[in-house]
Amino acid sequence: EATNSASKMEEAESEKRTSIRLQLKNKKIRIHNINVHGLRKTKTDLVQPKIHNVFQAATFEELVKEMYLSKNYLEDLEIFHPVNVFIDAASDKKSDTTELDVTFRVKELSRFSAQFKTEVGNQDSRLVIGGKIRNCFGRAEELLGTIAYGAKKSTTLQLSFIKPLFGDKEKSLTSTAYQETIDFVQSSFKEVSRGIGFQYPILTDFGVHSLHFDNVWREIKCLSDRSSWIVRQESGHSLKSSLKHVFMRDTRDHNVSPTTGHFIRFEQEHAGLGGLGDTQFHRFFLECQYNKTLPYNIVFSSSLNFGLLTSNMQSRINDRFFLGGPLSIRGFQMRGVGPHSEGDSIGGDALWAAGLHLMTPLPFRPLQSGFGERLRTHLFMNAGNLGYIHSSNVRESVQELLQGYRLSYGIGLLIKLGVAQLELNYCVPCRAHATDRINPGFQFGVGLNFL
Repeated sequence: EATNSASKMEEAESEKRTSIRLQLKNKKIRIHNINVHGLRKTKTDLVQPKIHNVFQAATFEELVKEMYLSKNYLEDLEIFHPVNVFIDAASDKKSDTTELDVTFRVKELSRFSAQFKTEVGNQDSRLVIGGKIRNCFGRAEELLGTIAYGAKKSTTLQLSFIKPLFGDKEKSLTSTAYQETIDFVQSSFKEVSRGIGFQYPILTDFGVHSLHFDNVWREIKCLSDRSSWIVRQESGHSLKSSLKHVFMRDTRDHNVSPTTGHFIRFEQEHAGLGGLGDTQFHRFFLECQYNKTLPYNIVFSSSLNFGLLTSNMQSRINDRFFLGGPLSIRGFQMRGVGPHSEGDSIGGDALWAAGLHLMTPLPFRPLQSGFGERLRTHLFMNAGNLGYIHSSNVRESVQELLQGYRLSYGIGLLIKLGVAQLELNYCVPCRAHATDRINPGFQFGVGLNFL
C-alpha cells in the first residue's frame, strides 16, 4: 500500500509538471523591453538587428526560441563571451502581467590577443607568430598581423583587415597586404611576391563561392649558378592583376581523412583583364573526390584533378601546373612528372591526375584500439600527365596528354593525425618518361590534401 501511494504521488507530481509546461508553452506574452548590459566598445547598431526578433515572440515557446537564436547570433560575432539571457516581469508597474523584460548580459573579449603556433601543410611545416586587434571600430572588425617561417625556406608577412558586412561574420570583406618568399628547389628558382588582395565569400545551399581580386608584384630569382637556361630567362619582375572565383562543395565527414562524402573545388583565375599588369592568362583547375565506407570498415576513395592554362603569350613558370610527389602521383619526386630542362622542372599548361585508394583496418588485433584506430593499411593506384596544349594542333596535344600518362601503384601505412595525414608507402612507378624523376621504394608524405 505504501508503494502504491508513493507511485500515485509521483504520477500526480509528473502530471502537474506537464500541466505547468503546457501552460507556459502556450502562454500569451508580450515583450515590453529588451536590455543589453556589458557593451563597452561595441556599437549598439551592430547588436540591435541580432536581438530585434525577440519582440515578435507572441508565446513563451516562441520567446525561448528567439532568445536562443539571438544568443547564437551574438556569439557568432566572436567578440562576446559569455552571453547570458534572463527573463523577468516587466519593470513598468503599469504593465500587464503578461508583459516581460528580456536582458542580455554580455562580456566583451579582450581587444588584443597574440598567437604562437605551428602549422602542418603539404610537405611542409610552419612556425606562425601573430597578433590580433578585435572589434577595432566597434562593429566586429578584426586586424590581423602574422609572420610565418616554413621549414623549407619560406617566409610570409601578412596584414589583414576583416570587415563584416551587414553585421554577419560569414559575409566579411577581407583586405590583405602581404609579402611571401618561397624557394622552389625542384625548379631552381625563388619567388618573392608582394601584393594586396581582397576576398569576399558568398554562401549558398549548394556550396560556397569566393571572389578574389589580387594585384601582385612578383620577382623570380635563380637559386644557384646551375639553374637551367629556361629558368634564367624567366628571372625578373612581373606584375599580375587577376580576378579569381573559387567554388567549393564539401559533404565529407572529415576534411583530411574522410570516410564518406564528396568534395568538389573549381577555381578559375583571369589575369590581365582590362590591360592591367604585364601578365595575361586564363587558368582553370578542378578537383573532385568521392569517399565511401564499405563492409568490414574498408574505405574506398577516388579523386580526379584537371587543370588548364591558356594565354596569348608565353606562360610564366610561376603560373604553370606541376605534378608528382607523395601528395599527387606517388612514386615520383616532388614536381618530378612532366617537362624538365637541364634537370629543372619547368611545369606545364595542362594536367590531369587520378587516384584510387583502399584504406583498411590493420590486420593485427592488438593494434585495433587506442592509437591503432588512427592507423590504416593503404593500397593505391595513381595515374596522370602534365604537358602543353598547342593552339596549332589541339587534337594531337590532347591525345598526347591522355596517352602519355604516368602510372604508379603501391601499399603502405596511413596515420590520421586529425590536423594532417601521414603516409609511408612502398611505391612502384610502372610507367614513366625518360625525363621524369622517379622515386621507387619507400616514400613519406605529410599534408592536408592528397590525390
